[in-house]
Amino acid sequence: MVDPNQNQIDEDVSLDMAEMDTISATAMLIDDLSCEDPSVKLHAFLKLTKIAEVLGPERSRDELIPLITDLIEKIDDNSDLMSTLADQLGKIVSIN
Repeated sequence: MVDPNQNQIDEDVSLDMAEMDTISATAMLIDDLSCEDPSVKLHAFLKLTKIAEVLGPERSRDELIPLITDLIEKIDDNSDLMSTLADQLGKIVSIN
């Protein structure tokens, strides 16, 4: 006999797995923000809007912005990173 609730359970599990994948990917991108390799950091900067969307406005304000503030001092000699960061920060402000 087929459980009529099984489809809903399967959908819930699929959503939970997709959400976990998103959270895991976001955590890796946050780690990449602090990476010493400029190309890795650049890739993470290009995903800042996605990170902010996943974190939401409050966590972005309380956690992501302070992290980025600390990073600015470390990358101020790299104009490409600074330019990309400035561009992405403008996009974050518009989504939050």
